[in-house]
Amino acid sequence: MIDQKRLSEAKRLMLETNDSLSTIALKIGYKSVPSIFKLFQKETGKTPDYFRKKRM
Repeated sequence: MIDQKRLSEAKRLMLETNDSLSTIALKIGYKSVPSIFKLFQKETGKTPDYFRKKRM
């Protein structure tokens, strides 16, 4: 449940801001970029960069 909320917030921030992944990771409660990469790949099968470029 918490991961889903973090993922939703990360997606929103990636679509609505130009914040770096490290900034977004901190905003959603992660301390590092690898953590957000793992979350994205686990939940979507895609990387955060792919999501941001494709605006999924």
